[in-house]
Amino acid sequence: MKALSLPAVGICFFAFAPVSQATGLMDGFTAYQEGRHDEAVEILDTHLSAHPDHPWATYILGLSLARIGDSTRAETAYTRVLELDPDHAGANRNLARLYLGLDDPSRALPSAERAVELSPDGPSWRVLARVHHDLAHWAQAEEAYGHSLALDDEAPWTLNNYGYLLLEQGRYEEAMAPLARAVVFDGEVAEFQNNLGVACERNGYPGAAVEAYRRAREAGSANAEHNLARLPEGLVDSPALDLGQLAAGFRAPADSAPETAAFEDPQIPVGDLAAVDMPASPAPAPTH
Repeated sequence: MKALSLPAVGICFFAFAPVSQATGLMDGFTAYQEGRHDEAVEILDTHLSAHPDHPWATYILGLSLARIGDSTRAETAYTRVLELDPDHAGANRNLARLYLGLDDPSRALPSAERAVELSPDGPSWRVLARVHHDLAHWAQAEEAYGHSLALDDEAPWTLNNYGYLLLEQGRYEEAMAPLARAVVFDGEVAEFQNNLGVACERNGYPGAAVEAYRRAREAGSANAEHNLARLPEGLVDSPALDLGQLAAGFRAPADSAPETAAFEDPQIPVGDLAAVDMPASPAPAPTH
């Protein structure tokens, strides 16, 4: 897993804050980085009781609270960050993620749009795409996924979610390349394999579909189990499907990449990693 880098605002704070204050905040940030989220909450609660107006500490507290599933306090923390710093892109982005996790995309939309205005990087575009996707704003979602993929065409969840968007619209052939690319970069995720199986089956590659469903089942997909029961064993595609070649040929749908932000921000996968698993169906269009 890629290490989280510290935004410039945090570095400036550590450089100029009193030693005791900087030490407490650094301890909380380190606990968050190392996955000790309960401990991070405890440390940052103590820190903020003495320094209640510090947006960076409040932000890391919000991330930590979201990680342990305390959505109510996480929302309060992100909202407080935005009271202290209305132009905080990370707080806007992660507030949108939180609302997505609560199945409230309408509430997530203003925060997601603001995050893109402040920091038009791949993660911000991805969150905005998910919001539009969940609201069934197909054109806006496709455009936002395109911007995110133009900035990072190796992000497997963005590739999967974009492919799933195409599947939902019955655009099975177009869905093949992004879903194959998602599997190339991470073949252990059940959703990726099952969605690829749907695309393969709908495009006349039942052998490749069976293989994808089998791998999805091994990763824990109940939908894949159902799909495998429907398809006979021993299916062979002729010609065989070359997933590597298909993945390599993928091109982001956006015409050009937008400008990106200069710094990387701690991310949490709320919203981004929501399951978008979809079973194949005899019906003309796939269903959830």
